[in-house]
Amino acid sequence: MIIGIFLFSASLLLLEITFTRLSSVILSYHYVFLVLSTAMFGLGMGGLTAYYLANPPSPPFSKGGKGGFSGNKYLLLSCALFTIFIPVSIALMAWLPYISNIFFYAFLMFVPFFFAGILLSVIFRLYPEESSRLYAADIFGAAAGVTAAVFLLKIFGGINSALFASVSASVALIFFSAGLKSTHSLFTDSKSPCIPLFLRGTLRFPPFTKGGQGGIRKIILPAFLTGITIFVFIINLSLQLAKEVPVGDDPIKDLNRLVADPEKGGEIIETRWSAFGRTDLAKHTKETDVMTLFVDGTAGTPMYRFNGDIKNPDGIVKEIPKTFPGYFPFLFLKDNEKESALIIGSGGGRDVLIALMAGIKDITAVEVNRELADIVKDHSKYNGGIYTNYKNVNIVIDEGRSFLKRSNHKYNSIILTLPVTKSSRSIEGFALTESFLLTEESIVDYLEHLNDDGQIIVLMHNKMMALRMVSLSLSAMKKNGIDNPSAMRHIYLFGDKLPLFVLRKKAFTEDEIRLRMAEMQRLGFGEGIVFMPYNKINAHDSVNKALLLVADGAVSIEKIIKATDKDISAVTDESPFFYKFEKGLPDNVLLLLELSIILSVLISALPFIVAKKGGRNSKTNFIRPVLLFLLLGAGFMILEVSLIQRFILFLGSPVISMSVFLITLFIGMSFGSFYTSRFLDNGIGYKIGLYAVIIGAAIIAYSILLPSIFRLFIGYALITRIILAAILVLPLGFLLGIPFPSGIRLLKLREKGFLIPWMWGINGAASVLGSVLAVAVAIMAGFTSAQFISAGCYLFIGFLYLNRTND
Repeated sequence: MIIGIFLFSASLLLLEITFTRLSSVILSYHYVFLVLSTAMFGLGMGGLTAYYLANPPSPPFSKGGKGGFSGNKYLLLSCALFTIFIPVSIALMAWLPYISNIFFYAFLMFVPFFFAGILLSVIFRLYPEESSRLYAADIFGAAAGVTAAVFLLKIFGGINSALFASVSASVALIFFSAGLKSTHSLFTDSKSPCIPLFLRGTLRFPPFTKGGQGGIRKIILPAFLTGITIFVFIINLSLQLAKEVPVGDDPIKDLNRLVADPEKGGEIIETRWSAFGRTDLAKHTKETDVMTLFVDGTAGTPMYRFNGDIKNPDGIVKEIPKTFPGYFPFLFLKDNEKESALIIGSGGGRDVLIALMAGIKDITAVEVNRELADIVKDHSKYNGGIYTNYKNVNIVIDEGRSFLKRSNHKYNSIILTLPVTKSSRSIEGFALTESFLLTEESIVDYLEHLNDDGQIIVLMHNKMMALRMVSLSLSAMKKNGIDNPSAMRHIYLFGDKLPLFVLRKKAFTEDEIRLRMAEMQRLGFGEGIVFMPYNKINAHDSVNKALLLVADGAVSIEKIIKATDKDISAVTDESPFFYKFEKGLPDNVLLLLELSIILSVLISALPFIVAKKGGRNSKTNFIRPVLLFLLLGAGFMILEVSLIQRFILFLGSPVISMSVFLITLFIGMSFGSFYTSRFLDNGIGYKIGLYAVIIGAAIIAYSILLPSIFRLFIGYALITRIILAAILVLPLGFLLGIPFPSGIRLLKLREKGFLIPWMWGINGAASVLGSVLAVAVAIMAGFTSAQFISAGCYLFIGFLYLNRTND
């Protein structure tokens, strides 16, 4: 049973992460959160369904019970259906063309998790006295699943990684079947409808008959199912029957628009997977001078055909200084301003080309997606070897902001071109990889890493982003004692479709601005939003007029922010949602928050309704366990989501950060769960309360101390930071692993074991609520506030279980 639950939990986490990556390809990033939350809600609904089918406390869940499904049968059947529906869901995702209804994909992901919820709740219902060991195996399996996802996604890709999860679950079924004393003929009776016709005759003869080797008889069908899943995995690996999932046709899915464009035309020529996502290289059928790289079908970054001669480029590269706004700031650099440049998000290499053409002597290009950088390197014959053939170009795989905070170097230019992925990177599905690149604190960091004449160059997608950059910069410079009118002399911006924003550490002089104005007009870049200090350009435009008023000191930037119907206020590392322009909560987050609250309340209220009808237990006897599992689910998820964001900035790569944090957290939780087996029966309620208080206090301490610890150690080597992160997370994980299995065991001791599947459902629903609440609170008040709410959940549990006269 222990090995079975370990393998099953590993397959479940592998499937969860794989579904995150697949849905990010199929859907727009702001829908991934909604779909995955719906799928994860299946765990809770599975527990709720198991409770109803159990007809507590009578059979089918009571051991040896008659009538209906037995608990053992239910366990095996749910595991088999989980195993079967993974390839079914994957096949439908891959073979069907893109379907615009997102609830179709939500349903495909919901079904496997629904059966997983049934299985896990049944196991804890059947063996509550073993909850410490079972939960330890469950959590340790989750750590293994995260580890497997990092490697399998890179080796096999998204679809085959999901199919591998099906293989792991089928092997778990073998262990479940072999470990049960009786399967009640589900997999052993030759007349069972679960047995294929061609196997029924075999089961009538030794060693499968009752007089033969019963162990072999019990595992024959699970072994057969395992053989099928392995066969499907190998066949798809070899023949690629289900090669890739379709890219959605949402307007932000640039890859779909390229492939479907009858004018340009496009074709995917290479695809690479990793835990970061799916990276595609597409060629343009009618435009041979450029190919485009995409992450999850979005964030298109060009890779140009280049002859390798930087002094005499040909084709489209030769036209860059005249046509691309990102080159504009380099037209005015003096020789002493060409010593070094830092490029954050180098993508397909366009900014590297610009820096080379501008004569920058030392170029550091930071790219967070290793697969993207490797594709550029592997196509050096096409792109002129911009990542491989130039000694003054250093390519670094890291998160840009994290790299900068560890660097002591100062640059003449820091360049960020279109720094947005439009792609879900995290399990909770809302935060973006570059979410820390454009915050108030990031501007301070950039300015500190510039020479006195250095400049920050940001090429944006639209006017709102450009205005938020102004807001960020003014707020950051105000911290350095520079008022808004003075700060506006350090800034210029212009452009329509791709606005260019430049912030220089030293204020511009009137002569310097006059020179830039003339060049801007000569190149035809003066459309749309325009601001040049000392000048009134396009002052009839309301946005340009507002910027001029701020520069003149007539109004404050705060007044402009309030008057704008979009949210362009400065964002911070506490709430780094640069690309959220709705005032208040985004509609999809608000909708999901409302739904998760309603569903959590409904599921939590059902035990009281049943108590009223059944009359076996008073309502008050249900209050404590309902609140316990509700608060445990919400509190844990709020903490997990908010802490992962903090570790991204400290460790760098989102993949490394997620892996180190989750694996260490789960390992610590498994140790904590195993430790609870030492608790005496008459002291479990007190232990739950005591450790809940300790957890709440620890969360508060972490919230206060982590920023200082990270600032102190961020300059150290990666291995040192990983070890430190593990040291920080492991004891917290140990504590977090204690309350849940203790709560399961306490229900058994209080003769409320029949409630376990229901409590599992409540915990699952609360987990969805917690993940949504973490994002909502982070948007409105910051991650620290979210962590305080998590601490409050655990402290309230402490109040419930310490504030009682008896255990």
